[in-house]
Amino acid sequence: MVEQSTKTQSSNAALDANVGLKESRRETVAGGFFQQPAIQRSIPIVVVIIVSLVSLLVYLFFNGATFRPLFEGISQKDQAAIYNALIMADIPVKLDPVSGNVTVSPDEYHKAKLLLASQGLPESSIGGFDLIRKNQSMGTSQFMEKMRYKLAMEEELAISIATIDSIRRARVHLAIPKQSVFIRNREASKASVVVFQHQGRTITTGQVEAIIHMVASSIPFMEAESISVVDSHGKLLHSKSTSSEFNLSNDKLQYRNKIEVMYRTRVLSILSTFLGKENIHAEVNAEVDYTLIESTSQLFNPKTISLRSEQMSGQSSSSPGASGVPGFLSNNPLTPAGGVGNESSGSSTGSSTRNYEVDKTIRHEKKIAGVVTRLAVAVVIDYKINPLPAPAEAGTEEAAATGEEGGAEAAAPVINNNSHKSLAEIEALVKGVIGFDATRGDTVTVMEASFTPQLVAEELAWWRDVGLQGIGRQLVIAAIFILLILTVFKPIVTNLIHPDVAKKAFEDQYALNHEQENLLAGALNGEEPDDPNVLQEGETLEEMKARLKPKKSAISADMLDTANSYDDKVTLIRMLVHDDSRRVANVMRAWIRKDLGS
Repeated sequence: MVEQSTKTQSSNAALDANVGLKESRRETVAGGFFQQPAIQRSIPIVVVIIVSLVSLLVYLFFNGATFRPLFEGISQKDQAAIYNALIMADIPVKLDPVSGNVTVSPDEYHKAKLLLASQGLPESSIGGFDLIRKNQSMGTSQFMEKMRYKLAMEEELAISIATIDSIRRARVHLAIPKQSVFIRNREASKASVVVFQHQGRTITTGQVEAIIHMVASSIPFMEAESISVVDSHGKLLHSKSTSSEFNLSNDKLQYRNKIEVMYRTRVLSILSTFLGKENIHAEVNAEVDYTLIESTSQLFNPKTISLRSEQMSGQSSSSPGASGVPGFLSNNPLTPAGGVGNESSGSSTGSSTRNYEVDKTIRHEKKIAGVVTRLAVAVVIDYKINPLPAPAEAGTEEAAATGEEGGAEAAAPVINNNSHKSLAEIEALVKGVIGFDATRGDTVTVMEASFTPQLVAEELAWWRDVGLQGIGRQLVIAAIFILLILTVFKPIVTNLIHPDVAKKAFEDQYALNHEQENLLAGALNGEEPDDPNVLQEGETLEEMKARLKPKKSAISADMLDTANSYDDKVTLIRMLVHDDSRRVANVMRAWIRKDLGS
């Protein structure tokens, strides 16, 4: 029975050895095939080709071809015609699920453009002066020619306006009346412009002015006041009735906002030093007078008088003497009978003129516009919730401190309202900051309220960030390249630079295969194979180590029982540590933990 069991074990060992021998021969043949000089010279080229193909596949996988839209803002009729034309031409085409535009791959973009241009697609893109060149015939009426010219000007102006950075698309409508030969009867042309801005951009006032002047300069007899500009949201950007008033009102509003922001910044700056910026909110309303006043006054001072000039004249006369022809009576009235004799008579006249200069003052005053006539400031302070301890009840201080039964109750949040004195102080600070003037009607209001916590929008998860996803794709590609270099290029380069290492490995494998053949032959003859890990009789430890090295056999712990001396056991332990240092370290760590635990 023992002999039969021995034969069975020998046959099983022979079968295992036969299988191992076949595998070893197969590996030997494969190794010999790759050791041929021609194969070794061609291996780098094959590896480079494989790596290039793998890299290309990885790149295409992570960076799929992005399709470009051919046209934007065209009608659905043109989109359907373009889609059918590209399908008939076997050009890959897709429809954008968001905008619905027809898109093609970047490689087919220009080819598709040329194909559609040859077929006259899209029809809506044929504009500008192409309308004049198209379908010219002798029978075209003058009305049609004028309408085509008008449409051509509208298209050309729309194309020019769309070249502005913030504008995506534009439409222009012209109203050009028939001009008379008489200058006094000429009517001005008018225009309306509708602009479509890019998402996230705004059309500035300077851009609106540029559009107005460009349109006015392109059409004869058109003034800038006759042009209206409207955006895609229906907001009037410029018109004849509101152009100057709108600009003036806009400037006034900006000046008022600037003043309010200045005062609000002052209030928040001084209150945030002791209340905290997050605990206060302030708003300022300023009334500004934009009236421009010019006055001229002339003042006289009657107290300061000075004589400038003086003119005096005087005249005196008496009764005249005898007159007439001697011997004859003069033609004089008879003297009435009177007293004893006649008294002598005379007359005198005098005049005096004095000119005085009065002190005079002429004053010319001009008050500038934009004077603050009234300020209204409102300040809201948040309630401060602080955990203040309640008054202690009957009980010991120790119980009150520990919160035990019979001591003080547990501390609870109590609203700590600011006193009227503190509110008055805050109001005084605000008045001092804004330059409070009661004569002009300034008001300051300070109150307390409970602030509602602001809801913070949920941030997008970091792995959903488009930028991080792109970086992740690039890192994956780089990791694949590094893996290919370490697993493919490095062994090839090592074999090419150090052929002795590969040759020695081949010789060790050949020796192992030869030994397996001997074991197989012995098993077929009924011989029991020896355990290679057992120290043979008369064999030293160095000889066993040299015998096991080509086979790359592991040194087991059972070999310690077969060691001849203490030095051999120490050497075996050193070999175990060298072969499996991690396992030995775990054993040592377990010993140390056991000692510490005990």
